[in-house]
Amino acid sequence: PPQERGTTVKKRWISLLLSVLLVAVFAVNAQAAAPYVISNDNNASQRYELSSFAEVQAKLEEIKRSATDTDKYTLTLNQDLVIQGKNNTVELSGGTKTIQWTVEGNGFKITKNPQDTDQEDKVIIVGYQAKAVLNNVVVDGQNTYQNIYVSQKAKLTLGNKAIVQNGMNKLGGTGGVHVADDGTVIMEGGSQVINNHTVVPGTPGGGLSLRKRCTAIIKDGALIKGNSSTQQGGGISALGDSNITIGKATIEDNVAKGLKDYGGGGALFMLSNCKADIDGAIMKNNSASHGGAIYINNGCKVTVKNTEMSKNHAGETGGGIYSRTDEELLVENNKFLNNKADQAGGGIVLYGTNREEASAKPAIIRNCLFDGNDGTTRSGAIDAWVMLTVENSTIKNNVATMGGAVCAVTDLPITIKDSEFTKNAASQYGGAFALFNRTKNNVKDVTIENTKFTGNTAVLSGGAIGSYRAGALKVSGSTFTANKALTPDSLNGLGG
Repeated sequence: PPQERGTTVKKRWISLLLSVLLVAVFAVNAQAAAPYVISNDNNASQRYELSSFAEVQAKLEEIKRSATDTDKYTLTLNQDLVIQGKNNTVELSGGTKTIQWTVEGNGFKITKNPQDTDQEDKVIIVGYQAKAVLNNVVVDGQNTYQNIYVSQKAKLTLGNKAIVQNGMNKLGGTGGVHVADDGTVIMEGGSQVINNHTVVPGTPGGGLSLRKRCTAIIKDGALIKGNSSTQQGGGISALGDSNITIGKATIEDNVAKGLKDYGGGGALFMLSNCKADIDGAIMKNNSASHGGAIYINNGCKVTVKNTEMSKNHAGETGGGIYSRTDEELLVENNKFLNNKADQAGGGIVLYGTNREEASAKPAIIRNCLFDGNDGTTRSGAIDAWVMLTVENSTIKNNVATMGGAVCAVTDLPITIKDSEFTKNAASQYGGAFALFNRTKNNVKDVTIENTKFTGNTAVLSGGAIGSYRAGALKVSGSTFTANKALTPDSLNGLGG
């Protein structure tokens, strides 16, 4: 009948249309199925579909030889890119040109066959003056290779979901990202540098290693975790006039393994006139001999604001921060929680560049909370050998042998104002505050204004304040409540 014939025709047309659609889908998938694609962002006709690492390497070398300063290329991964053969790497370069590269990883890896051990110990090289952006890609050193080397004057940006992991340079150098002189590294939110390590003794910077005059910008939401160095800077090491900016990033579980003065900065190590602006970071569970979280040395200028430092550990001094600089240090609106030092300064230790001369600009601690820190021998919260001002801060539940909260060993002025010292404890002197002047000459005054001392204890003397060979102690507008010193001795005790 005509009606049945019409229905049959419709079915045939539908079947034909579906077949055409399927062919089109397969064609699109076939086009997208090339494992790797390199394309010129400025010239759509230059699009190269590649099926192996050898083809990728050859095309990268060709572009390196012919690049201009305005070229922009993208390498797209549709499967893992495994570097094969000795002395090979992925080099994102334009020779001497300021070429720009973008890697769109689509969640895939760039890695190197761990059996191909050789002198080319890097997974990725960003060439001289080149710029490279890595998006949604995992760079994996297989616990054998350095992950990324950023050449002189080059710039690397780790974009969202870019992960640099498992770097371990057995020939020397950092495991994660090494930035050569005048280079730049930027970590965007969602990027990670994790589980990278140095192996050769004396090598700094497990996660990021900055040489001279480098720039590092660690943005909100970035993560630096589980890295270690055999010397300084488990997470980040910065040398020689480098600049570091850290936002609301997390830096945790990093370790600097160097002993004594050669092991500093579990999270961040700075040396020789570096500058750092840290605002809103979380630094926790990092460890080092000095400066469980941060080590500042030799002319570095640092500001730390709105940052939480918790459960960091120093095998010697400075559970949270170790500072040995003659530049001003500003610490503002921070929380120091449950940090520990095995010798002194559970929260912070403050020295001048030459500790014996104590010739430093002031350290300013403002609007901070120190809670539950342990300085072991001296200074549960703050160990000061420099000019110090503490303002509008709460210092509570800290412990040490001398100076449960603060121990000042200096001939320079100390000012405490508008603050609270509560339930700090010393097993010897100065439950809240112990003062020791270094010499009998040139002793400066200690000024305490509008500050509350409540429930602090010392086993020997100075339940609130213990003072030895200090200058004039000027106290005004302050209250002392329920502080206790159990046994008097030659120290002069105030508030119990």
